[in-house]
Amino acid sequence: MDALLLDSLFSNSAEGIVVFNEKMDLIYFNNPILKIIPDFPEQPLKEDFSSIIGFATETDKEINIDLYELDYLISVEKRIINNGGKVFNVFRLKKVEKDTRQKQLAFFLGNIDEVIYTISISEKGNKKLSYISQRVQKLIGLSEEDFAQNSKLPHQYYYDADAERVERFIEETNASKESDKCQFRIVNVKTKRKIWVELSLY
Repeated sequence: MDALLLDSLFSNSAEGIVVFNEKMDLIYFNNPILKIIPDFPEQPLKEDFSSIIGFATETDKEINIDLYELDYLISVEKRIINNGGKVFNVFRLKKVEKDTRQKQLAFFLGNIDEVIYTISISEKGNKKLSYISQRVQKLIGLSEEDFAQNSKLPHQYYYDADAERVERFIEETNASKESDKCQFRIVNVKTKRKIWVELSLY
């Protein structure tokens, strides 16, 4: 399955198509990708895609990516194709319209200079990351899909020496049900750089 064959299969698709081989080397993408992902290089590399689509995405499961400055979501679905004994990882991307509430949130978050994430808590006390902005992703070095695939919340990428103090702050602030702030160091997983941040709980 070479580039010419892939182009004949996907060049007329309205969806964005990205294909990697079994070793996750980039071997093909079609033109709609450049319209779906804003400010994307005309000749993107594997690293450019990794910041958006997260290679660990589950097969045959759609994940909606919310790049908060856009008025649409990016839906990503991963499929594995076996052709002549060769394995290919095919990612399909398409635009999904946001509802009114999501559009209002996108407008609000696109006009403030802060990193934002929200957590939903179930009746059983289970915590789930429900929204994360691009600035948080750049701070920690992980894509939205990377966060979705693990159980860590963004603030839990703290420097080890600050961990106990941060967790105590969160526990006490939640118990008091009052807004408060805490300064600590975050470790970027790619660069290993420690960055001072201020966490605000509301």
